[in-house]
Amino acid sequence: VIEPKIDGCAVAIEYRNGKINHAITRKGKDITDKIIRIRTVPLTVPTEDTMQIRGELYADFGYGQIKPGDGAKSQRIASGYLRSKSFDPNPTLKFSGFQIINAEIDQWDALSLLRKMGFKQHNCSLIAVKTLIQSFEIHQGDIKNWYKTQLPTDGIVVKINDYKLQQTRPDYWQMAIKHYA
Repeated sequence: VIEPKIDGCAVAIEYRNGKINHAITRKGKDITDKIIRIRTVPLTVPTEDTMQIRGELYADFGYGQIKPGDGAKSQRIASGYLRSKSFDPNPTLKFSGFQIINAEIDQWDALSLLRKMGFKQHNCSLIAVKTLIQSFEIHQGDIKNWYKTQLPTDGIVVKINDYKLQQTRPDYWQMAIKHYA
């Protein structure tokens, strides 16, 4: 599966009994009170189980603040909000969920489930590739340019779809490929 490497801030959200319980940054900072104010973060999900979602908080194009190629600015806006004392988020901030951490399902199925639960997904997220070589060819072609005009990205992420195969390579089942200029 190929997904856009969105340029923002990594966030993990835990839901318990269908409601947001906890949200943290990559460094473990509690941002629950801030993440619940982002319009694209579902406050509830249709499950009674504990569910942990990993995704990216980013500033989308809009309001004249972010333009194609401004990925670093997207990251600055997202991280600035998370560090600030303000609880009034920039209106361009969005959250895109891309992984269910504690689910034993294939990546393709996880993306589909996240979409059904109300998490923002991009039509370009569900692209299957058969080989890593093919993914490099796609990266160098039209998809790279499409991503850059639709999202604040700085590359793509190639992921092994099969959950069981992911478990045999826990540190290497996904790889980011950055693009430059």
